[in-house]
Amino acid sequence: MMQHTMPDGGDDRPSAGTREFGATVATSSSGVSDSGVHVDRDDSVDHDDGVEAVSATRATDKDPRKYARKYQLDLCKKALEENIIVYLGTGCGKTHIAVLLIHELGHLIKKPQKNICVFLAPTVALVHQQAEVIEESIDFKVGVYCGSSKQLKSHEDWDKEIEQYEILVMTPQILLRNLVHCFIKMEYIVLLIFDECHHAQVESNHPYAEIMKVFYKPDVGKLPRIFGMTASPVVGKGASDPANLPKSINSLEILLNAKVGYRTVDLSYNMG
Repeated sequence: MMQHTMPDGGDDRPSAGTREFGATVATSSSGVSDSGVHVDRDDSVDHDDGVEAVSATRATDKDPRKYARKYQLDLCKKALEENIIVYLGTGCGKTHIAVLLIHELGHLIKKPQKNICVFLAPTVALVHQQAEVIEESIDFKVGVYCGSSKQLKSHEDWDKEIEQYEILVMTPQILLRNLVHCFIKMEYIVLLIFDECHHAQVESNHPYAEIMKVFYKPDVGKLPRIFGMTASPVVGKGASDPANLPKSINSLEILLNAKVGYRTVDLSYNMG
């Protein structure tokens, strides 16, 4: 994977008619530090202390559907139709569902269009990890952003990034900062992915929550498709208490404007 420091169209949104996969997936309603320097990859850190862009050599035959299980295809189909939160256990392939979704919406974000996919992860380590998975799985231009991004401090800087990359993988603090300064606008984002989305709770001041509360307005303008992933919707105290699950699911659904598609799935699971 090539690493380097930061460099100095149609706008249809996904709809229910976008590509069919097969069976319908059941969903629930709500019932139930700023240094600004370039950094090398280091998955051992959990803080934002630099900025980095990554690009991959373009392949020609990457098709994530070849390696997908039926429930992953089904959940991807549902995500094409509406905002969803995938609630699956660790090891059940949530990230591959996100990769499938990016692949299916590729016609909306491939260059020279200005539209992008933004993939959010809450730590530097996860940003690098997920960017690598994406680059290995599909044929898209991927930019990775961690830290204060002081090297990208103008509209011109970020316009160049958006012109170059199709998928921007970053920490939520970076997206929030760029939305505040209008360096990135919601209308450019076709698909907004929240990894470990359980941080997006109504009563939280986590950047995930701030992004949705301040900048996602369902009645104003063009909005991205929302795709959340979590293995445990409950955070903090009481995470192990099943009684807290309905409230947390309700909070997630409200804030992310999405429905939870949740399953206790083993890897041989087959949706009927």
